Amino acid sequence: MVTSGPDHYAEAQRLLDKVNRNKDDPANASRLQRAQVHAQLALVAATVQAGQLSPNQVREWERGGLKT
Repeated sequence: MVTSGPDHYAEAQRLLDKVNRNKDDPANASRLQRAQVHAQLALVAATVQAGQLSPNQVREWERGGLKT
């Protein structure tokens, strides 16, 4: 189960590696979409960890719905 920023990053990389190894696989479009989502989630986690969000935004994010 993916639970942290580094986990999301690793999952994105794993999916991209699978696309590169199996270039003709019809499931690649789905893998690319999933890799993009995991990459974005890794970026959100890194932003939170870097202190780029206010304490209120962090609390909202932890409750499951960061509002921008």
